[in-house]
Amino acid sequence: MFPREMTEKLKLLLQLPKPPPFIFGAPGIGKSEIVQQTAKELGWNLIDVRLLLLDPTDLRGLPAVVDGKVKWLRQPFLPEEAIHGPRGILFFDELNVAPPLVQASSYQITVDRKIGEYKLPDGWRIVAAGNRTTDMAIVNRMPAPLISRFAIYTLDVSFDDWKIWAYAHNVHPMIVAFLNFRPGLLFDAPKDRDKSFPCPRSWFNLSEVMSVIKDANAEDVSSCVGPGVSREFHAFMKIYEHLPSDPMEILSRGTKFKELDKQNALNGMLIECFKAKREKDPSVCNAILKYAMDIQAEMSIMLIRDCMTIDAASIMKPDSEWRKWSQKYSAYNKRG
Repeated sequence: MFPREMTEKLKLLLQLPKPPPFIFGAPGIGKSEIVQQTAKELGWNLIDVRLLLLDPTDLRGLPAVVDGKVKWLRQPFLPEEAIHGPRGILFFDELNVAPPLVQASSYQITVDRKIGEYKLPDGWRIVAAGNRTTDMAIVNRMPAPLISRFAIYTLDVSFDDWKIWAYAHNVHPMIVAFLNFRPGLLFDAPKDRDKSFPCPRSWFNLSEVMSVIKDANAEDVSSCVGPGVSREFHAFMKIYEHLPSDPMEILSRGTKFKELDKQNALNGMLIECFKAKREKDPSVCNAILKYAMDIQAEMSIMLIRDCMTIDAASIMKPDSEWRKWSQKYSAYNKRG
């Protein structure tokens, strides 16, 4: 299941008190982000509990003598409606990293929504996530009784979903342009425990590094996404660096390349220009549409679709060049 679909599925599942959903998936592909985003979109609170940090008895709470009787005091990470609000998600992230005894201690709260004297508020829901045993992650096999308490879903990587997220989170345009050209490198399963590997999280990390190291070298790239991808991405960076620096100059001169990697790099600059200028200077939309009429069909469609992902209303204005472009590529649009 891809991220956008998983987000919508979660919203439906969270209407039910149980079974709680469990999201399995490779490391770094956005499992935690999806749960956080779902809570944000619903306007719910979220409490992230890492069971790895707990002892088997911690979920039950701490014993205290009250009026001559032993009472179990609620742990502060367990939600209470008066403090944490009426609706929320209790998120057991990386649940299967926890030792087996700690996993077993979560049996009661996941199925009965209570543990000891504590009861989960009616409006709160449990969600869990974890890596797969096949991903070189440090995980403990979940016991069958615990697995049977969850609705299990497996999250897969989607470049199209990631690209929407990347534009919304200002991922470096050079990274988006490169992955447009090589979408299969968005994720490549880890092969060496001691080296980084490409995944949505590590590409975002590289974007952060490039925001402060303007002339990032191959070592900087490798530190985030691993040595294999580093060489190819660094070569793409060299192409990017030799392009005209002013996107408006590209548009006015109609600069274009037959080589797809170079044209893709140009597209990346134009998409960034669209993001930055579309509101202050609406003429940039027409300029991009006119430009897209005269480049390879594949590159043209990719360019305009990415602009639509960012702001469809601006690029699709009926009094713009949109009509001409959409008529020219109507057959391709129906196929896509």
